[in-house]
Amino acid sequence: MIKLKNYKVFLYGIILLGVVLFIFGSCALKKLIKVINYNEGQIVNLPDTFRVELPLLIDPTGYFCVDAHINKEYDERFILDTQCLTNLYKMDNLKEKATYWGEYPLIKGNSAGERVKNPLYYFNNFEITHLSFGKPFFWGIDSTEYTYQIMSRNVIGENTLSMLNWKFDLDNKKLILFGNKDSSLMLKETDGYIKISGGLGIKKIPISFPQIGYKENFTLDLGSTLDVNIDKRIFKILSKTHPYRKIKTSIGYIYLFNNIKVQLGNMIIDKCQVIHKPFLSNNYIGVPIMHHFNFILYYRDTHLDTPKDLYYQPNQNFNNYKSASLISDFGFNVSEKDGIISAIEVDGIADKAGLMLKDKVISIDDGAFNLENKVFLVERFIDYQSDKQNVNVRIERDGKTIDYQLNK
Repeated sequence: MIKLKNYKVFLYGIILLGVVLFIFGSCALKKLIKVINYNEGQIVNLPDTFRVELPLLIDPTGYFCVDAHINKEYDERFILDTQCLTNLYKMDNLKEKATYWGEYPLIKGNSAGERVKNPLYYFNNFEITHLSFGKPFFWGIDSTEYTYQIMSRNVIGENTLSMLNWKFDLDNKKLILFGNKDSSLMLKETDGYIKISGGLGIKKIPISFPQIGYKENFTLDLGSTLDVNIDKRIFKILSKTHPYRKIKTSIGYIYLFNNIKVQLGNMIIDKCQVIHKPFLSNNYIGVPIMHHFNFILYYRDTHLDTPKDLYYQPNQNFNNYKSASLISDFGFNVSEKDGIISAIEVDGIADKAGLMLKDKVISIDDGAFNLENKVFLVERFIDYQSDKQNVNVRIERDGKTIDYQLNK
């Protein structure tokens, strides 16, 4: 009898939990639909047919960028990110410029292990050149989030990208914006390009690794500065025949392969950096791969769930573009946020010398390298040390100052 009662209590508990989850899920879904409807229903003053040429902007990290005009008052440069559902903006000064709308309904974790919802804001006016994009949403990103730590600039995501088409003409150093309602213009702009139908979706781009005879579908992520990120399956195959560097970071290990051939269609890109992150095991190609091509992000409609195509052709620099190194030759990187050592190559020069993650870097070569300027610090340091045979690193650890002489 007791067992039967316990069973009933358990069963009622399961039913109650199911009802709560259903109600919670329904509320979250309604809020998400509200967000989507806002994005799709806003007034956007884009003409049916237009073509605008802008200078092609690329920042030191390799990201493709665009300049926007906010509230008819602020000019700002944004990164373009094809895998970001909505726009991102650091909370540092967002409240001063934007209007609060509400919370994004889905919960996610931050770097402090907390479960949070991102606040949504909009600017009263958002323009690129003379094109008005209405009032698209921006996620507010605060300093507790991992995204905040890796954002070198604020981001334009798919909710704004999908309002028109984007042509990246690297040969002529132009960014061409044109409408998605003029079929004759579309035919003209894509002439000579190879089409991947639905290529801007998840796992839609066929990528081959000729050295291991393996082929898989990848996702294009213009928000990543990595050449190629691979999952566990490809890592196991590739690691059997190719050496790799093991890099320790605060959120886990990264495995780096250099000089790997990657094939898209009948075009082979030599000397790619291929990365495996066990804590983020997805297959995607990043912005460095696209520097080998002229390409078009073609959005057939403004709805986020409609097919999106990728067009590409090799550019004149196809065989000459070289990706930036992921980590310095001395086997460590310095964080832009707080100046601590954020990455250490296992058994690399810095590791063998005794440097450790989270050491506070006080100076490099007695101040010859400027640590005070945090902008693109990692890229500047990798470039600074590339032609040096040794560097002196002074760090602080547990209240003590220690000098390390690192030699190649």
